[in-house]
Amino acid sequence: MMSPLVSEIYDRFMTVSNIASVAGAVSAVAFIVSLLLLNLQVHAADKNQRGLIQQGRAGRTADIAMRLMASDFAIIVWRCKNGDPSITGPMLYAGPVK
Repeated sequence: MMSPLVSEIYDRFMTVSNIASVAGAVSAVAFIVSLLLLNLQVHAADKNQRGLIQQGRAGRTADIAMRLMASDFAIIVWRCKNGDPSITGPMLYAGPVK
């Protein structure tokens, strides 16, 4: 038989079993929160990767456009479009022979 003081203390404070139950619930909530944060990180990394791919594609396109606008190459392209038979394969890669 417990004394009234011990009984009152026992009733007021949580038992080890109750503490374990609360700790399990807190652990489950923390796990779900960590999964949500991981999902946000994966989404951000995917967006960043797509941006880098798009930036590389745009850079290559701009480089091709600039190559087409170079004066030597533009002259060769114009001569090709007008049917100049004197254009050779190496001229297309190296520019006009001077």
